[in-house]
Amino acid sequence: MFDHQGLLEAAISITALLINLPVHEITNVGEKVKRTALDISRRLGYKLQHEQAVSAV
Repeated sequence: MFDHQGLLEAAISITALLINLPVHEITNVGEKVKRTALDISRRLGYKLQHEQAVSAV
C-alpha cells in the first residue's frame, strides 16, 4: 500500500490451506487483495497520478 506521496507504506497478503482456498479461486482472491490494497492506499491519500506511474512500471 502507498501513502499520499506514492511511497510504499505497507504490504498485505493472505495465507490459506489448499482445502480452504481451491486453486481455481486463487486468481479471484488475488484480485480482491489487490483491490483492498488500493482502497487502503487511497484512504492513505494515494492519488490517481501515482496509480498511473505504478501501473506503467
